[in-house]
Amino acid sequence: MALADLSPASLGHELRLSQSVRGELAADGHTIRFELEVTTERLALVGLTTLGIPLFELVQDKDGITVHDLMATDNVEIFKPQYLLGDFKMAYWPLETINLTLGPMRMRAVEQVVNGKLVRLLLDNNGQSVLKITYPVGGLDIGELVVRRYDLPYRLRIRTINVRKGPET
Repeated sequence: MALADLSPASLGHELRLSQSVRGELAADGHTIRFELEVTTERLALVGLTTLGIPLFELVQDKDGITVHDLMATDNVEIFKPQYLLGDFKMAYWPLETINLTLGPMRMRAVEQVVNGKLVRLLLDNNGQSVLKITYPVGGLDIGELVVRRYDLPYRLRIRTINVRKGPET
């Protein structure tokens, strides 16, 4: 089971985020807006241009994961939602839930504080970093969350515009 397959309910609470996300791959970078909503029954991720034009919609519910690419010819490869879902879950899901999922793959996630910032690392079966997430000091609604993948050399710079966390489930 991959991280993308974790159920929306496994987050443990409801979550609604509006974010500005800059994706960087090699020397190329693009910014789009994400609207993310997680309830116990479903996860929805919508990507919009900076002007608000819908690019894609990803929905995960009891029937699985569905992606509607609304502008296939103009969509940017770095923002393919099916690739990003696991990274988002790695950033927002509880560490224990992530490690239970990663165990059979002989991978693990660890957290540490570096220069006053919380850092979450995804380690392969040899202990090498595959992914690094650096959280902003003071909370998600204050600074920039950075997701950096080492196996696929890309980086996401995420600024949360609005966050609403619901009751625990």
